[in-house]
Amino acid sequence: MNNRARWSVGMLIIPGGALAGALAAALAWRSRLPDRLPGVGGDGPDATMAVAPFVATTLGLPAGLWVLGLVGFAVTTRLPASQAHAIRTGIQLAVTTVTLALTSAVIVVLHSALDAPSTEQASSPAPAVAVTAISAAALAGALVALALAGGRVTMPPAARAPDRSAVRLPLGAAERGTWQETRAIRPLRWAAALLVLAGAALTAVFVPLVGDVGWAMLAVAVTGLLLVPMHAYRLVIDQRTVRASYGPIRRTVAISDIVQAEAVTVEPNEWALAGMKGAGSSMLLAPGPALSLELADGTTFLTSCRDTATAAGFINSIRDRSA
Repeated sequence: MNNRARWSVGMLIIPGGALAGALAAALAWRSRLPDRLPGVGGDGPDATMAVAPFVATTLGLPAGLWVLGLVGFAVTTRLPASQAHAIRTGIQLAVTTVTLALTSAVIVVLHSALDAPSTEQASSPAPAVAVTAISAAALAGALVALALAGGRVTMPPAARAPDRSAVRLPLGAAERGTWQETRAIRPLRWAAALLVLAGAALTAVFVPLVGDVGWAMLAVAVTGLLLVPMHAYRLVIDQRTVRASYGPIRRTVAISDIVQAEAVTVEPNEWALAGMKGAGSSMLLAPGPALSLELADGTTFLTSCRDTATAAGFINSIRDRSA
């Protein structure tokens, strides 16, 4: 699937299909719903809200975000390829996650009130069911958005070879190899485990005390589960690409898109402000040694690396060979 098709699926088909499906369900069920829905107003647990305003409000937010996202996509065409890709990935992630979460909320709330003869007899969705369904939809949307965005950016060919003074490794003409580095992020492992345990404990305590509302504490455990994929960072360099991955966050740079690689040291103040230098410009775990890649679109990509001299030399040698 090419880039245009992947962006179209992520920004047109999925959000549009989810909104259309939720709206179609609301229209199909309107004769089977009471005039007002219980438990969805803003004035306490006994509040009610008319069906039409509830549907319009809940679907209006993702619809508005979707339109803004499409405008953002159009604006990014003027940016360098790597920055445009990072911004589009963020937009697609936000739009898909919010849209699937809120459309699933509409379906869950309306389905629980189906065929109720009156508002007083209508049921609200069980908190555990609602939290699980909405969280699952949001997580699925996030994973699909990241998968469709991909980690590789299409760029124009690099205009020049690395400087002759740049560090290189003495590779033979027919010599092949792969360089990789993996780093465990132990604080995140502990944080994920603590959140899962805390969420389970809070749910066990609050459900007997406050009833179904206590199931909302499951959100803490869900947050912990979302951190699990972020427990390790990996950098892989082969004959064709440089791949950096941090859980579901991935960045792939073709060797042919690299002008030059060099070893740099990122100071604490630079690390703190790294995200402000441009979208997709860095994947830094902490201050310290980093691999700097000068790219063909004029941008620079920084990524954490312990053995920066070897990594930079390997990339420059492969780049010379492919030029």
